[in-house]
Amino acid sequence: MTRKFKTLGLVLVSVLALSAIGASGASAATEFHYETSPVTLTGSQEGESNAFDVQFGEVKCGIAKYTGKTPTGTVDITITISVLFENCTFAGVASTVDLNGCHFLIHLQNVPVPFLIIIDVVCPAGQEITVTGGTKCTLHIPAQTGLGPATVTNIGAGTTREVTAALAGIQNITYTQTPGTGIGKCSSVTSSTGKYTGTSTFTGENEAGTAHIGVFVA
Repeated sequence: MTRKFKTLGLVLVSVLALSAIGASGASAATEFHYETSPVTLTGSQEGESNAFDVQFGEVKCGIAKYTGKTPTGTVDITITISVLFENCTFAGVASTVDLNGCHFLIHLQNVPVPFLIIIDVVCPAGQEITVTGGTKCTLHIPAQTGLGPATVTNIGAGTTREVTAALAGIQNITYTQTPGTGIGKCSSVTSSTGKYTGTSTFTGENEAGTAHIGVFVA
């Protein structure tokens, strides 16, 4: 009888140990990591590769600058990014891109490699992102959630670690076209078939902007 109780005790200990290991694995999260905090995030597109395609044509900008600031901790699953677009064209016509207070939430998904992100467009009440394509077309991009997924990859080492985002997975963007005037104006369209392509890289700096801080996903 004593031997049976000892055997039962060993079985219970083993079950509890395995349960603890399983619980520990389940609680592990995929997160953005920063070597120190706070961190100022900066980023840019790779060359002029980024483009937003809609029915009327392609929106491309010579400059796309990303900025954000992390909370005081050294890990995150969501970061907030603002973007400045300059030297833009829409369907080949010189254009302006106005964010009107809108910004982007980048949500890291809790999945193994490849690391994935989902993006939300967040705007103040009554606002939207507007692209003015000369006199031919105005593009309206409202607040929306769940865009993606896109893939993120770690590059570099130590304090120079950065995160690169391949944005080709963002293909379900809702937009509206408002026709302008004259020959070649766009048609009136509301669609959820907008897609974003290209690659952007994000790096970390201290608040003074004088030193790199490593940023990575793990």
